[in-house]
Amino acid sequence: MKTKLLFSKIQNFKNGIFTFLIIFLMTISSFSQSEGIIFTCGVITISFGTPEADKFNEYPYWVGGTDNVTSDQYLLIVQDFGGLRWEVHKAVIGGDFPNNPDEIGQLFFYSYDFNDISPVCDLPGGADPPPVWNIVAALPCSSITGNCIGDPIEVCPTYYADVDEDGFGDPDNSIDSCTGAPTGFIEDDTDCNDNDATVTNTIWYTGVDADADTFIGSVTALTQCDSPGAGYSTTALTITDCNDNDATVNTEQEYFVDNDEDGFGSTTTAMICASTPPLGYSLTSDDCDDTEPLANPGLEEIPFDVIDNDCDGETDEDDTPPNVYEYCDDQQKKILICHNRKTKCVSINAKDAHLAHGDYLGSCGGNSREGEIDISEENSTTYDVVSWPNPSNNLFNVKIVTPNSIDKVNIKAFDINGRLIHSNIINGNEDYQFGDQLSSGVYFVRLSQANIVKVIKVIKQ
Repeated sequence: MKTKLLFSKIQNFKNGIFTFLIIFLMTISSFSQSEGIIFTCGVITISFGTPEADKFNEYPYWVGGTDNVTSDQYLLIVQDFGGLRWEVHKAVIGGDFPNNPDEIGQLFFYSYDFNDISPVCDLPGGADPPPVWNIVAALPCSSITGNCIGDPIEVCPTYYADVDEDGFGDPDNSIDSCTGAPTGFIEDDTDCNDNDATVTNTIWYTGVDADADTFIGSVTALTQCDSPGAGYSTTALTITDCNDNDATVNTEQEYFVDNDEDGFGSTTTAMICASTPPLGYSLTSDDCDDTEPLANPGLEEIPFDVIDNDCDGETDEDDTPPNVYEYCDDQQKKILICHNRKTKCVSINAKDAHLAHGDYLGSCGGNSREGEIDISEENSTTYDVVSWPNPSNNLFNVKIVTPNSIDKVNIKAFDINGRLIHSNIINGNEDYQFGDQLSSGVYFVRLSQANIVKVIKVIKQ
């Protein structure tokens, strides 16, 4: 029987009187050194048996610890935090420690010195003064890596049996030793057959062809004595398929960069693993402006946009204003013509004749030729026209910023062929919206207020 009495003397100054108290008296019996480790904390005694056969983080550990008060289970582990720390954890019931280190449980006690007489422990409800842990029994030195408890734990190296003496050790036959390698043991653990010195581990390679195009997309390697089977060889393989999920391509293709994504590329090239050019790349390099989607050899010239749309080296070579028709009958067979500053309703078949001798399409506006669309008038200081967003994939916002709050604003929108597709009368400085029903294309918006005409171009995406 081994008995250890712990007396603590607490000195507390109160009203000038010293009071001496004996707060701990613990007796541990019937527990030999060879049976395990016991800790005491207040009235709680936690007992551990022998350590597990393996290790946790290269140190011994104990499971199945029990106390004398509750039915709780405990773990005892050693962790290195720049110094070795002994920890007692309340075990997770049904847990899988150490296979799942996250199930280590709640920390109940820890100490950086195994013989520390004042470590931290957590009693339900607390204690005042803090309780004292005591090691009252311990395993013999040989059970803990060759060192007595209380000394720093030494991590002894592991050595592996080399039965066939080929310089390669058996990973399944090992021993830890702090005094060097025992006879017949070495540090290497890569022998797959320790009974035959002529057989050692070999790396076996096989190629993976996921898309079945006969090109290797990835390589699997296994290290073992014998061949894993058909398809494996000791020759390292080279990956020859840049995309093993697409049987139509195995090597990178050269494409031309298409920054504006209009289908026509620049002269800049890139190597892409794709059988067809993805978005942003093209088979051609004939885009004259790869920053402008409205400029490529596949487009026709758009008047008044100051862009070389068809990539012929010229901008707005077709400077004839669009044929802006203002129909004056329900059948759309008659249009308005400004003739000698007078608005007339004439047959559409007579349009060319009127234009030939100086008449203008559209109605007249007082002393101005309102029927004539003149882009240069956009620079008028009488009022400004604001349009946003432009281009737009939904509605256009149009606003005349004008000091004239009396005269109404006549707004008309025409397509590229001069057909009137929208009209309305709005107030100056009004935010006006239209265009959600328009299809993709270029449109001209004609605005007039008090005989001042402006035309803007908008683009529907």
